[in-house]
Amino acid sequence: MNTPQQLNLFGDDIKVIDNFLDKKLFQHVQNIAYCRDVKWIPQSTNPEAERNFIMFDFAAVFEKEKWVLEKYKEIFYLIFDEIQKNLDQECYPGRVYFNRQAATVDGMLHLDDGDYTALLYISDYEKEYGGFTQLWISDQEQKYILPIPNRILIFNSLILHKGFGFSHLTDPRRISLAYKIHKKK
Repeated sequence: MNTPQQLNLFGDDIKVIDNFLDKKLFQHVQNIAYCRDVKWIPQSTNPEAERNFIMFDFAAVFEKEKWVLEKYKEIFYLIFDEIQKNLDQECYPGRVYFNRQAATVDGMLHLDDGDYTALLYISDYEKEYGGFTQLWISDQEQKYILPIPNRILIFNSLILHKGFGFSHLTDPRRISLAYKIHKKK
């Protein structure tokens, strides 16, 4: 049985939950991430940065109050309902999208829009891959979260962070599903 297991390692600003979705729903989300309906577009983590590189592929699911993947919207609402259960007040999704990072290509430190960010790790994972998400709490303290499938990371959007690509050229792409979340006023 897949039972959600919250790892309270980091306090209220950062939550890590393993086995976040039931196995069948998670498998469905993985299938969506790899289907032809998903349109991948090259993106940069920070287009204004001095060192601007194409760092990952981006595939919109919900953007500018419109469903890009309309036929799957109920699934993404179900996932958001599960995320909402782990937030301290009522919220709504601002943007929802898949990220796909090539192996050996790391992101850049950045902040997100909204109040919270939720990252659901999608791709398969093996110990040698690396590919962690770094949360920069301060110059003296950083947290590193492994991208284990069906693990969700929920954190305050004002925490500086970046995603690392998998370590070896022969590794697969690292895929996550990102929710940019806003508090209802």
